[in-house]
Amino acid sequence: MNLNEFNQLLAAQPNANIIYKIQEAQQVLVNQHVHLTEIKQQHVQSVDCGGKSTSWTDIILQLWSHSKKDDGHRVNAQKMLDIIKQVNNKLPLKTESELLIEYRGDDNKLSHYYIELISSANSEIQFKLSGLKTQCKAAEECSTTQNCCNSSENEKPSKHQSCCA
Repeated sequence: MNLNEFNQLLAAQPNANIIYKIQEAQQVLVNQHVHLTEIKQQHVQSVDCGGKSTSWTDIILQLWSHSKKDDGHRVNAQKMLDIIKQVNNKLPLKTESELLIEYRGDDNKLSHYYIELISSANSEIQFKLSGLKTQCKAAEECSTTQNCCNSSENEKPSKHQSCCA
């Protein structure tokens, strides 16, 4: 989901409460009393193991829960939009950029999550947060999607198959 799509969902139900569910081995509900503490616009430049350069921009919404105890604070859809607008006035955001959520849960691990709509009804907008994945970005050049550098642990890649420069 990009920032523009997120904003449109919020604008459609400005009074809705926002619920985040982390999709892991067990579903974890993010505290409803989280604060939106920061919006980051991060430009990434990378070179993969095959030597290909790429770049992109991510928008990161940092959520923070200062206590397990619910203090009654809620960031509803309109408040979220107001904060995004305030940030956009100082730092023009690339709204077509991928949106990530940054959150540190009860396990004290700071993680980034992809965000996806679950439902939008009954004054609630529910989002699923799922962890980022790694992959070999040069797999196509290797002509395999199974393993970029070799097809089995014992087999070395030929010079025509190798994705690793």
